[in-house]
Amino acid sequence: MIIQMKNFIPLNSHQVGIKVKNRILKEIEKSDDLIVLDFEGVEIFTDSFIQQLTIILAQEIGFERLKGRVKFRNLNDFLLKMVKEKLYIASGKKLIKREKDIDILLKRAEEIATQKADAYLSMLRVSTGWKVFLNNVHPDRNVEEEKILKIPSFASLDEALYHFISKPMAV
Repeated sequence: MIIQMKNFIPLNSHQVGIKVKNRILKEIEKSDDLIVLDFEGVEIFTDSFIQQLTIILAQEIGFERLKGRVKFRNLNDFLLKMVKEKLYIASGKKLIKREKDIDILLKRAEEIATQKADAYLSMLRVSTGWKVFLNNVHPDRNVEEEKILKIPSFASLDEALYHFISKPMAV
């Protein structure tokens, strides 16, 4: 059984993770077939999303059963690293240090900005948090403040980059 993860995009919340996890649980009950989570076409997902499909699912069905019944396919390097980290935790081991790979997020955001030849990648630290967006205005000109206010804010730069990669916004 193959579950196409691109059908659930954006993979940006634990609610979406719960939806996919419940589908996996139903498939496990129906048959003994291997369940393949195919991430072809998926660029990014959030930490809370993947926790549902690794750590929390392992708590519900057991790590060995998860390992034997669910496979992850077509993950880019960054997503593969996240899945491996979560499976390591799901196995009962604790990570000494959780690494946030900001370099990979920045590189992906830069690739998106480069595809838009007339846009600048902007990252702002404001009182409500971080904002990441494409700026179509020349850097010497002012961007209208109300347009920037519409860009969502996030507590950390990595969260803002996750959001930007999954849904690039421009002002």
